[in-house]
Amino acid sequence: MTPPDWLLQLLGGAAVATLFLLLYVLRPFQSASRKVQLTPEHKVRLRQQQQRRAVYELEVMRPGLIHAAFNRDHVSRGDMETHGWGWHLMMFEHDLPISAVLATHIRASLPDIQDAHASWLIQLHQQLEEPTKHPGGSMDREGRQRVTDTAVVATQWDAPRLLCSDFSISRVENDLLRAYAKLTDGFASC
Repeated sequence: MTPPDWLLQLLGGAAVATLFLLLYVLRPFQSASRKVQLTPEHKVRLRQQQQRRAVYELEVMRPGLIHAAFNRDHVSRGDMETHGWGWHLMMFEHDLPISAVLATHIRASLPDIQDAHASWLIQLHQQLEEPTKHPGGSMDREGRQRVTDTAVVATQWDAPRLLCSDFSISRVENDLLRAYAKLTDGFASC
């Protein structure tokens, strides 16, 4: 003979209530055992991390700021050691023309090369189609990009020479400006 449904429901409710009561009673013991004492070095590192995050939120995440990614070639091993990987995130308050950005911000991020005329071909890489991957992680198909030759910047010139019509820096916001180095006068005829 089976017990009535009301008795089974009563037993089930009592079991659940007992489990909740045990979890509530044992919770202070569980949280006390999980507390970790931070060493002074860890506290300093944690404080620095919080400060970096606050600066990042203040400078980078500010609404209305225009972001442009810029990457360039390295011309020597010393260049790589002093300037890092060459990738920069440039931030602008106002929507500037690309000629003004090339003349000031990008020219300042290009290294000076002693006893050589360096020319830099600036290209705009626009992502047209995202790359696709297999479930295993290998690339199935590379994404398609439109590459536009934008300008040539040379160390011996006063101003960059545009290869296309001037456009706004906000056009670069989701794309990449890339500088390719040439250490001869190969672009001097532009």
